[in-house]
Amino acid sequence: MYLLLVSVVLLLWYLLFRNKRRRLYQLAEPIPGAKDTFPYLGLLKNSYNAVDNVVSDIENISRETFKTGGIQKMWGGPLFFIALTNPADIEYVSKTCLEKDLLIMKSVRAFTGDGGIFAPVSIWSRKRKVIIPAFSPKILNSFMDMFSRRSADLVDKLKELSGTGTFDIWPVINNFTLASIAETSLGIKNLDGINDVVVSDFLKSVEEIFKVGSTRTFSIWLWPDWIFKLSWQYRHFTKHSNKIINITNNIIRKKRNDLKHVDLNVYENQTIFDHLILLSQRQNGFTDKELREEITTFLLAATDTSAVAICNTLLLLGKYPKIQEKVHEELVRVFENDKEKSFKDVLNDLKYLDMVLKESLRLYPPHHLATLFLFKLV
Repeated sequence: MYLLLVSVVLLLWYLLFRNKRRRLYQLAEPIPGAKDTFPYLGLLKNSYNAVDNVVSDIENISRETFKTGGIQKMWGGPLFFIALTNPADIEYVSKTCLEKDLLIMKSVRAFTGDGGIFAPVSIWSRKRKVIIPAFSPKILNSFMDMFSRRSADLVDKLKELSGTGTFDIWPVINNFTLASIAETSLGIKNLDGINDVVVSDFLKSVEEIFKVGSTRTFSIWLWPDWIFKLSWQYRHFTKHSNKIINITNNIIRKKRNDLKHVDLNVYENQTIFDHLILLSQRQNGFTDKELREEITTFLLAATDTSAVAICNTLLLLGKYPKIQEKVHEELVRVFENDKEKSFKDVLNDLKYLDMVLKESLRLYPPHHLATLFLFKLV
């Protein structure tokens, strides 16, 4: 009797659920679907090992989407996804639908808060107007000498490792990008020389946070907040989040103290962080919490994406020695063995290197997958 009653209740709930979403099903019907989609489960049928297979799954979805004309529907339980591979479609949707996918952003925002690109559109659009002036061509060009100096240090580091056999280049590049971002964004010049333990802790914590975020995104049982907070992944996530928050708070405290007696209105060598601190001192400026969120987002997003792009480019140059030789010939010709020549003076002459970098980013973008949430028909 009880079993029959429960079955009837579940059936009624399902029918009401379907009726409420009937417009969605009508719109989804003509869109081609993945061949291996199971009813009611879809992408979730392999969620028990999705993290291990995420790259191959994305590749398979992309291939299938190409075969169906650049658009394909997928179901993840009750969640409806549309995969796009046509550049024109992607460009239109990215300009029309600005809100990030709530499921993926939930994992990220638990760490970054409403910092930068991870914030909802209503918050992000306001912050964007505030931050854009800090990325003016004048400010960016002022960092050219620093990039040149840091690059020379990286070359020296790689020379030390040359001839020592196989080694993992990721930690070397990751340290380089973090030090560069810290100097340009925060004005901290000795991050990689004095605080090696802090740098190592920061990078390790970022790696662990990404792992937990990926695990949660592709594990349906971790989607509800109350279940996630009972898991060991949440404790691990909190541990490493607190480490990065403490590091960021120390950076903010030190920078505020350094700038206490500086008039930022006439301070010529403003970093992005200086600009944000100036705004935080004005009415309706950033609060300390917002300041920490922005700095955390800068360090997190810029360090990882830059390191991925550099490593992919180096891998391609190693794979294609003829291309590598052409890049080397251009560098020798442009710099004329003059190590003191300013990089910003010859940047426009490095045309072949520019093409190599753009092709590398086209083939292997640092973020090869973007998910957006649709609130309207497009």
